[in-house]
Order: sequence, then structure tokens, then C-alpha cells
Amino acid sequence: MTKKKVPTRPLAEYTVVDHAEVKDHMCFGIESGKFKGTVFRFDTVKVGESLDDEDNAVVRFTYTVLENEFNTKGNQDFERTIASILYHIIETTAEINANRNDGASAPTT
Repeated sequence: MTKKKVPTRPLAEYTVVDHAEVKDHMCFGIESGKFKGTVFRFDTVKVGESLDDEDNAVVRFTYTVLENEFNTKGNQDFERTIASILYHIIETTAEINANRNDGASAPTT
């Protein structure tokens, strides 16, 4: 599990991608920056009930790199980059759900 402090904006542009080997998870492709071309998925994501020192929820996750696995395993820059992507996904989904009027919720990853 990884625990990282992340900025409010993702550190790299990303997109949801289809991956032939993965049917049960959403996959993400990094489109800019140091890890451009990397495709990965989040395996587990857990949002803790406790808060950190700045009243932020603690999020832990595991991931699998599917393509372009160059120096990503245990690489703190890479983990910080994908943590910022995860945070962006969570925040965006929460905003969409908060603004919906039909009682439905946004799709989850």
C-alpha cells in the first residue's frame, strides 16, 4: 500500500484507456511528463476514516503497471504522480455526485 501527500491538480495529464489484458478494472494512460506512455491500473483503493494532520482523508492504494514499466516500481516520483491522478479522480467524482439532481451517482473506477 502507498500513502502519499498529493497536490490538488494531477501532476500529469492522463486518460482512461482500454487494455486488452484487463477487463475488470479501469486503466489509465499517462500522457505527459516523465512517465508519459505508462499505462497502469489501481488494484485497491482504501479511504480511511481517520484524517491526517491537515484534516485530509488518508488514501491508500496498490497499482499495477501494464505498459512502459521503466523505473516505476517503488519510484516515489511515479507513486506521487499516480496518487495525484487518483486524488483528481476522487475529487471529480465527488463533485459530479454533489451536483447531480437525479439521485444517481457518477461511475466509479
